[in-house]
Amino acid sequence: MVDPQPSKGYPVKILCILGSPSPAAWSRRLATAVADRLRVHDCEVDLLDLRDLPLAMLDTEAYGRGGVYPHEGARELRARVAAADGVVLATSVFHSSYSGLLKSALDHLEADAFENKPVALLANAGSERGATIACEHLRSVVKALSGWAVPMQVASSQADFDQETGQIKPGNVVRRCEIMCDELVKFIEAFSSLRVPR
Repeated sequence: MVDPQPSKGYPVKILCILGSPSPAAWSRRLATAVADRLRVHDCEVDLLDLRDLPLAMLDTEAYGRGGVYPHEGARELRARVAAADGVVLATSVFHSSYSGLLKSALDHLEADAFENKPVALLANAGSERGATIACEHLRSVVKALSGWAVPMQVASSQADFDQETGQIKPGNVVRRCEIMCDELVKFIEAFSSLRVPR
């Protein structure tokens, strides 16, 4: 277990991006459990539900010009990513990959959006294999955005949840969540000296 409070003079801020288009998605419950664990460790968690963020289709001309992006939803997304020390990407799985909703959001970010930011990955699918594939796809995207995906990822299926309470069943997924959170905070501490102070 690592000390989750790096000695930077301010609380660790983690942006948790919920990338499922379904309000009842199991990936949301998984992300909520991860956020709760991070809060227990005194991290400040910013939950960003992409269903509530008005994102227009990517304006490729404005994106290519650089400068202030003209669409408010994208500016908010970029600002919240920039304010975070680390990021959690949570997605449901469609055709063995992450959601189109999350893809659209990530497309709006600039190429260095995750620079010096550790990123944790979690996905839920009909099978653990499908969720694992989606997490591996996201690793490539994190790298393209100059980020660092932590080694542990959480791939779950509906079978990992109690169908009555919606809680994660005790076992492997819970343990992987714990390890992933610990790794995320540990990497945030390691990268803290590289970031410009807020």
